[in-house]
Amino acid sequence: MVNTGVGGITLTLPATSGNSGLWYTLKKTNADASALTIDGNLAETIDGAATHTAVDAQYDVITLVSDGSNWHIADSKIA
Repeated sequence: MVNTGVGGITLTLPATSGNSGLWYTLKKTNADASALTIDGNLAETIDGAATHTAVDAQYDVITLVSDGSNWHIADSKIA
């Protein structure tokens, strides 16, 4: 559960190395327009991008999975 507060926040994911198969599900809980920016660790990517910013509406949910090298979006419910 993530409350982006005023101005939004950036959440940096842990390194994928040694974490193959690790899942994260993130849900934005507040109603303001501030985005949750998800950042891969160092040069790691999220579906090929350095960051992901589509989690910006209340109750948006995203699930990420590590393949040991990068992060992949396994599921999302974005308003």
